[in-house]
Amino acid sequence: EIPLDAISADSSWAFAKRELIPTDLTKLIKITKKLVAATPFDIEQIAIRKIALKLMQAYEKAITVGDGDGEPLGVFYASDNGIPTSRVVSTTGTGTGVITGDDLIEMYLKVRPQVRKVAVWIMNTAILKDVMKLKDKNDQYLWQQSLRAGEPSTLLGLPVLESEFAPTAKTANSYMIVLGNLDYYKFAYWKDIEITIANESFAGKNQIGIYGHTLADGCPINPEAFARLKAVYAG
Repeated sequence: EIPLDAISADSSWAFAKRELIPTDLTKLIKITKKLVAATPFDIEQIAIRKIALKLMQAYEKAITVGDGDGEPLGVFYASDNGIPTSRVVSTTGTGTGVITGDDLIEMYLKVRPQVRKVAVWIMNTAILKDVMKLKDKNDQYLWQQSLRAGEPSTLLGLPVLESEFAPTAKTANSYMIVLGNLDYYKFAYWKDIEITIANESFAGKNQIGIYGHTLADGCPINPEAFARLKAVYAG
């Protein structure tokens, strides 16, 4: 028999590294009553859709680069409570070719095989432009353009998500790409988006205020489901 004290516990998946505490996010749009009266369109509904979009963009930005202080912890933000620096792959290229195909292969292999099957690449369009030009040793592009509507283009067989909030810099020590299984990014919602129309608050300026409010938080929960690319040399 093996003594119990000879069996070491796995501490890499320790719980309570970071609590999920939904925090307030509020956005405001003001429209004039003159505009509401003069147009045949339903301006209030247009404004409501706009403010909902602003809330979703704010959360996308936080999920991407947020530092976790009163907001979600982003996948591009290095933290022991989320994705630590141990999940970094450093670039090997220089100059305009700072990102190489070998770097992407290293990222691919750094993500655990069990979760890699449904992983996605996350990057800004400015970074994607360089990635799309990469070729293998047989002069074939690593990027595979989708040939069917509704199907994503792929990179090393995995889909690519473009985010306008992902980093664009190719300077030394900047993060450029994340590969990860987003099933291991968890959210805590207190409620859905709440819309409040304030007819009186801005009456003195002949305006209507439309508030959008929600509470949410989120963070990566398994570092081994992610890999992050960092530039060593400036591009």
